[in-house]
Amino acid sequence: MDEREMDVRLVGGPADWRGRTVRMPVPADPEEVGAYLISEDTPERPADEDTDPRAVYEPEPGGDPCEWHFRGWMPSSPSDPPPGWYLDPPAGESGGAAHA
Repeated sequence: MDEREMDVRLVGGPADWRGRTVRMPVPADPEEVGAYLISEDTPERPADEDTDPRAVYEPEPGGDPCEWHFRGWMPSSPSDPPPGWYLDPPAGESGGAAHA
């Protein structure tokens, strides 16, 4: 089986993924592009919530399919910063576990 791949630029999100270019498989259905990525830079959460969420990346609707934007965490939590926070985190903060 010949699996095709594409280079994807990640925009926003946790510091360990933000700005990286990664190789991803080309999905059979173009509507199913995106990924749930494991991160070492997750938001602080109470012990009764999932403390290892995945970083969700997807392209903008109608945008460049090779530029994926951070959409939040899966599963999400009311305590998570909004996705836009990761585009410009406060000075000295990485956008993840460094803040509560």
